Amino acid sequence: MTKARILIVEDEYVIAENMQAKLEKEGYVVCGVAPSGKRAIQKAKTEKPDLVLMDIMLKGPMDGIEAANQIRKRFNIPIIYLTAFSDKEMLDRAKITEPFGYLLKPFEDRELYANIEMAFYKARMEQELLKAKKFESVAILAGGIAHDYNNLLSVILGNINMAKEDIRPECFDIYGFLDEAEKATLRAKYLTHQMLTLSKSGFSTKKTDSIADFLKESVKLVLTGSNVSCEFNIPNDLWRVEYDEAQMRHVISNMTMNADQAMPEGGTINVCAENFVVDAEKGEHVLFLAHGKYVKISLQDKGSGISEEHLPMIFDPYFSTKEKGTQKGMGLGLAIVYSVVKKHKGHIAVESEPGVGTTFHIYLPASEKETAEPRNVKVNSVPVAAEKGKKKLLVMDDEEMIRNFLKQMLDRLGCETEFARDGGEAIDLYEKAKTSGEPFDAVILGLTVRGGMGGKEAVWRLKEIDSEVKAIISSGYSNDPVMMNFREYGFAGAIPKPCMKKELNNILHRVLQGQYR
Repeated sequence: MTKARILIVEDEYVIAENMQAKLEKEGYVVCGVAPSGKRAIQKAKTEKPDLVLMDIMLKGPMDGIEAANQIRKRFNIPIIYLTAFSDKEMLDRAKITEPFGYLLKPFEDRELYANIEMAFYKARMEQELLKAKKFESVAILAGGIAHDYNNLLSVILGNINMAKEDIRPECFDIYGFLDEAEKATLRAKYLTHQMLTLSKSGFSTKKTDSIADFLKESVKLVLTGSNVSCEFNIPNDLWRVEYDEAQMRHVISNMTMNADQAMPEGGTINVCAENFVVDAEKGEHVLFLAHGKYVKISLQDKGSGISEEHLPMIFDPYFSTKEKGTQKGMGLGLAIVYSVVKKHKGHIAVESEPGVGTTFHIYLPASEKETAEPRNVKVNSVPVAAEKGKKKLLVMDDEEMIRNFLKQMLDRLGCETEFARDGGEAIDLYEKAKTSGEPFDAVILGLTVRGGMGGKEAVWRLKEIDSEVKAIISSGYSNDPVMMNFREYGFAGAIPKPCMKKELNNILHRVLQGQYR
């Protein structure tokens, strides 16, 4: 790791020289000494120190408090004040600059070192909190956009899908255009999945297992056909972790792709995993990690590295040093990596030096849970129209375009459909149909309804009418807890938006036949 760089602002040459010698002896780098406030601001701009030790009483028109105020505002560098004076007026002025420490001269060396270390810790905590607030804002926006976007994609993808059915493949031009439009829509679907992973609505289905084989498989898959090789150093006794396979695959794949792209002339990626214990009592700790057992994953390349200027921003949403485009340089990759690791109650750190390479470290909590046995879900693609008797479905969605699109798709699947705009209307229609002796075979309920009852509430009311109701939840929030654990919320199945006709048919078939597990 790069050693901490400190700027000393002191107008007494002997004191400054003595302090510099002590700091360098302790392993710090003194990147400059400034005898005045004006000079301190210039040094802060050119040297970009990690911390400033600021004497308050400086010779000249600008004292240390005014200099510190400008340094904090312009460069956001932590300040520790060193002064022989501590009257109330001076303290009040100093508070405004939000110092990270305030030492009265004369002070002992251990007091200075303790203040410096606490200042670095506080600065790193501030960066993490700022990053968390930034993620929260983007997450709220991303979740809302992804939901509305998925509704639009449902209509676009579904209509393209049906149009392709109606056009003979021999009509090459038209069929080709539709095929390309379908591929683009599926890429857009993947983008909304990324946004939902980043958003607060992101939910995961985790399994408990060793991550060793998964790690090797994910890295090798990305490097297929690449001139970059990989070397693994993973012990056989690696502890188990609880992880979402799809989300963690994105993490490993993204970091591998970055490493691959950092070495265009070829090279080797070193992938290591190890059991790691954070024990505060023994002095073993990692910032932001609680006491306990972790699996530490490290991925190292020997590429171009990341500049010191860009390193603090690499996990920021939409920050990228790559050329902008639809496939790379969107700036979501590492932001999602950061988000996923945090959702797994872990931590990610990065070390990099231009011209030397980059190493990412991921810490995932070790799990004491038993490894879950895999369950095979039988997929049956028999068309709903081929089932005995025409199926009668009730569909509830507050978007008219979704209702219209689903009507066309369900007509093609041989279903008779009725529609409701909210949960209350769906309950009334379901009750009337049951009373009349012509009940619905299944109900598709939208998760959220603007200004009305959504599917989450409506399903329990339907169960009061019919305990055997076969209700399916549908939403653009594909990662919502209700979608991921639909049975716990009273549903027999879940349809994510957007979906293609064959996916809709599969889900309906399995629900109607009681095969959904």
